[in-house]
Amino acid sequence: MPEPSSSSAESPSPPSVADPAAAAFVIVASDVRRSFGRDAVLCGASLQVKQGELLALVGRSGSGKSTLLSVLGGLDRDYQGQVTLFGKDLAALSDAALSQLRNEHIGFVFQSFHLLDHLSALENVLLPNAFAASPLAHAAAHERAREALARVDLADRATARPPELSGGQKQRVALARALFFRPQLLLCDEPTGNLDVTTGQRIIELFATLNQREGLTLLLVTHEPRVAAVARRVLRIDAGQVVSGSATDLVTDQSTELAPDSARPAHRQEDPP
Repeated sequence: MPEPSSSSAESPSPPSVADPAAAAFVIVASDVRRSFGRDAVLCGASLQVKQGELLALVGRSGSGKSTLLSVLGGLDRDYQGQVTLFGKDLAALSDAALSQLRNEHIGFVFQSFHLLDHLSALENVLLPNAFAASPLAHAAAHERAREALARVDLADRATARPPELSGGQKQRVALARALFFRPQLLLCDEPTGNLDVTTGQRIIELFATLNQREGLTLLLVTHEPRVAAVARRVLRIDAGQVVSGSATDLVTDQSTELAPDSARPAHRQEDPP
């Protein structure tokens, strides 16, 4: 969900599309560490995401995939190491500047749709504008929202409220909301986790289309091989670090999680409680 932000004369401005530092890498993370109490979840995770990439991040349940995504998206600031987005060090940004960057340059899609049931699909898509430091005018905002719904093939459902929509339609509304400000980066956390196979496949194909036709950079956290299969590059989290991986790793992970404890490989790091 978008969050309120306020501008400040002393706050660093979010990067522009023309920022040379943003041209090569959208995300650069170095030696990222994150613990919850005594449980170390990220233990020196590093990765780079180039502009225009479609990247999948896989790993066992509890391996730290969602934690890393929250850090990379500026939702979790309680980490060690360095993370830069569009050439900007997140630790150096004020809360206001970071909030503005998220709202205007990053789209988030989660497993849960986070739609407001009392609002129409169009009104849900408009929510980022309500929290923007420089919101679009009423007419321009509504035109942009209708355009976003059209991009996900929901132009004819603009007036429908979430209780009147299917699960796949709700996820597409959430995606349209994430696309409202035409972000340079889309971060997705288990985006097909609540969908059936057929509906999930449509969402996967939509992600691929956004990447191939529009050059949108996508980082997909997933436990599903079919999602990872559309990615140009697959990374996995193992023992709190990011390593090269493949979609087939997910089949192994799922088999291991279903196996009795005595049958699990001894070198595997157990999930934190």
